[in-house]
Amino acid sequence: MFLQSDPQLKIGTGIPPVALTSINLNIIIMSVFFRKLRVNDSTGTATIIVTDKPISSKVGELAGMKVGTRTQGNVTFGVLSLIDPETNQVMKANHPTIKALQGKLNQGDEMKGFQLSDNPVIDLNTGEETNLRWVEQA
Repeated sequence: MFLQSDPQLKIGTGIPPVALTSINLNIIIMSVFFRKLRVNDSTGTATIIVTDKPISSKVGELAGMKVGTRTQGNVTFGVLSLIDPETNQVMKANHPTIKALQGKLNQGDEMKGFQLSDNPVIDLNTGEETNLRWVEQA
């Protein structure tokens, strides 16, 4: 698939319109990265916590003790709530798919095909928007 920007040739610039290919478009599509699996104690449902970029850490020393610190600034976290396609219910922690994902996903793994949405997660207690974003299929 090829998309082309509107031809806006400016005299004397010698710069032709840009042709976008699927190769350039992959740069525009954002991925998310697995952080952890979280189980809601009151409902038993499982959600996947992700970040918009991998979080790395750096090992250092503080007062003679080995410590780690995050080296990534400004990270946006997201929540992926998986639905069982047969029951249309949020998957619980004991669901076979969740159990399989627990064994396969490692912190920092890229989750291709998923991205942060513009929809904020709402705090059910306050009704306020949080800094978390829902995750959707790309």
